Amino acid sequence: MQWLIKYHWLTLLIALAFMPFLWSGIEKAVQVDNRLSIWFLEDDQQLQEYYEFQDKFGNDELLFILLKNKSGALENEFLKNLEQLTDTVQGLERVEKVFSPTNLKIPDGNTFGISRFSRLQDAKYTLNKRKEILDRNNALGSILFNQDHTAAVILIQPKKYEDYEAERADYLAEIKTLSLQYFDQDDLHFAGIGVIYDALNQLSEKEFALFLGIAYAIIFLLTIIIYRQLSVLLYVLLVIILANCFTLALYGLADLQLNLMSSLIPIIISLLGVMDIVHIVNQHQKYMGSDKSGFFALKSAFKPCLFTTLTTMVGFLTLFVSPMPILKDFGLYAAIGIFFSLVFSFLLAPIFLPFIKVHKKYFPFEKLIPRSQFFSAKKQNSIIIIASILIAISVIGIQQIETNSDTLGYFPQDHEVTQDSKTIEDNYGAYLPIEYLIKTTNNNDSKLLQNTFAWTNEVHQSISGIEKSLGFHTLYETAFRTEYQEKWPKAIKSEGLVKRARLQVKKHYTDLHQSFNHEESRTYRLTFFTKMLSANEMTAKLNQINDIANQHFDNSTKVQVAGYQPMYASIITFVIKTQVYSLLLAFVLVFLLLWWIVKNICLAILATLINLLPVLVIFGVMGWFDINLDTATASLASIILCICIDDTIHFIHHFIKNKEQKNQSTEIAIDHTLQWVGKAIIISSFLLFLGFGSMIFASLNTVFYFGLLISIAVLVAVISQLFLFPVLLLKFAKK
Repeated sequence: MQWLIKYHWLTLLIALAFMPFLWSGIEKAVQVDNRLSIWFLEDDQQLQEYYEFQDKFGNDELLFILLKNKSGALENEFLKNLEQLTDTVQGLERVEKVFSPTNLKIPDGNTFGISRFSRLQDAKYTLNKRKEILDRNNALGSILFNQDHTAAVILIQPKKYEDYEAERADYLAEIKTLSLQYFDQDDLHFAGIGVIYDALNQLSEKEFALFLGIAYAIIFLLTIIIYRQLSVLLYVLLVIILANCFTLALYGLADLQLNLMSSLIPIIISLLGVMDIVHIVNQHQKYMGSDKSGFFALKSAFKPCLFTTLTTMVGFLTLFVSPMPILKDFGLYAAIGIFFSLVFSFLLAPIFLPFIKVHKKYFPFEKLIPRSQFFSAKKQNSIIIIASILIAISVIGIQQIETNSDTLGYFPQDHEVTQDSKTIEDNYGAYLPIEYLIKTTNNNDSKLLQNTFAWTNEVHQSISGIEKSLGFHTLYETAFRTEYQEKWPKAIKSEGLVKRARLQVKKHYTDLHQSFNHEESRTYRLTFFTKMLSANEMTAKLNQINDIANQHFDNSTKVQVAGYQPMYASIITFVIKTQVYSLLLAFVLVFLLLWWIVKNICLAILATLINLLPVLVIFGVMGWFDINLDTATASLASIILCICIDDTIHFIHHFIKNKEQKNQSTEIAIDHTLQWVGKAIIISSFLLFLGFGSMIFASLNTVFYFGLLISIAVLVAVISQLFLFPVLLLKFAKK
């Protein structure tokens, strides 16, 4: 430590000299991006299949716009405005295709092949005639209008290009702005995966700035209230600013951007980064008056601070076993940030410690430590009974936890995305696309069509919530209904009629035909529409659809779910793997680290077990209060274990010191440890509790639950640290 004290100004200047070179990385990192690739590894088979699907059929991120009109969506003025909007949107550079009531050709006659085709908005059509046409062409009409024709639908397919996800916000904003030129805002409702991702980006960016500011404010106020010294405040702020800057710079230089999870990293660094400073200042005030108080403070605090940093880093690094990049990156860079906090806490200590005086700290919960000493000595059985009851209640709650993910559930109920989705489902029906590909080696098109119609009909009849479908079969149905009316199901049994219809469909519905047919590989696309579903519900729906498909297609035809939805459904498997693997790995590594640190297997076991209690409690809370185990909460167990164990390490370090070096009895060693370390434990826990607890004001439910559950865990940890751990030491660590 001598060199650190001797060259402290030089180390600060070196750190500050790096700052200009970090800016480009920081600037890159703070651009929020929740793109699809953050959830799946690049070599993931599902992701590769998704890219192949897009190569054949284009971008599947359909923008769904519902346009309402109280007077009816078949009126001339409404259709005229709709036509202008459709034409304008179709001309946008980022738009591939628009599927709208006004650009769809309607067969006006009884012979599809030679029929004249008109547009629904043609002035020659009366309101009743338009209804008649839609009834006759119900396969397409049911997609473009709601049942009572008071609302119409536009489906917009964006182009597939490399920078689409980066430009998604501008693309959506442009379409929304154009829509407002023709329709009132109250009559417009937007939905689709792209809308959800864009809203997540906006909320993530907002929450990042808000809660980072709140974290700094809490640190600022508590530091002033507790220490009442500007030098301590400057010390704290400079450490967390430098740690955040270096971490974000590395994050950005790795070509990464903040997302749903990594936006929490600066907040975590800011809150956890103060913990080491609290213990360093605590040790400094202990040795105040000595000529080498700074040296002794740093030397005394270094080992426990290093060990606590290592265990906390382990908690985050265990997330690297997750199959999800979003959690891998979150764990890695949170661990890096915590390491930087340790480094800068000690590098800057020699600069600020000489200015820190021995002032009596304002210490909230002043009576907590003597009560802890009293209860641990006199009420041991009561404490164990209470802890046992808490464990039992938590275990019962754990059995009720459901593993699930609901993307729409990330948003509050009053958010625009949630409200638009509800309005669309109430006024139109199911709109969420589930893509399927049908690939066949059989050249019998008639047989393929018959099987497809049998499959889709049974799906609509037997699976609730799947109300509509659109695909290659829809175009054939339109052709056959036009020419053969009620006899069309018999007509499709003729291979010759089907081949003739295919030529006419390609001629009159060229764009739609290309959207649903990949002739080179004889692959056909079909889209079911369902209501917004959680991942578990989606998995159940896909299994049902697949089971019905197996009943209607033979081995010459492969029916496979495609697009985004199967990837969404598979997130649950990833969540379970993350939770199980990361917690087991964290448990083993923390135990081994503690055993190495304390050189006593009994103490290592006790310390590990005492910190499993907060993990059990938050799982119990999740079960009792129906909080799903999802992408946000999957990382909590290992993180909580390794955050909470920090104070245990400081406790054990001083306990062993008092017991072995000062030859104190177990009872006296515990009392002295509580008197000295207890205050630092309570201050750091109070800071963490308020910092993470402030996240309950978040709009994103992922941030809300992350903060809520960690704050509960911290509260349980500090209580068990002060009351239960001394009892366990008295019972099992007498020697």
